[in-house]
Amino acid sequence: MSTICVWCGQPLRWINGKGWVHPDGNTYAKKKQRVWYAPGLRTRDPEVAQAWIQAGLEVHEALVDVDDHCALPFRRGERT
Repeated sequence: MSTICVWCGQPLRWINGKGWVHPDGNTYAKKKQRVWYAPGLRTRDPEVAQAWIQAGLEVHEALVDVDDHCALPFRRGERT
């Protein structure tokens, strides 16, 4: 049994005990997101990170995986 994801158009497949999954086998599709962090702080906004740097904080940058959306199968008869 297969269908496509309403959100991203990728093919989905059904796994017993897990449900609908994306091609990588995960229910949630992930995306990379750039974040900046300092002790006790975290932001996705580069302007905020620049303000921290100007304030003298030691700021680090990283790419992290975040959930983008859950697998949602297209059902026949639904409007798109």
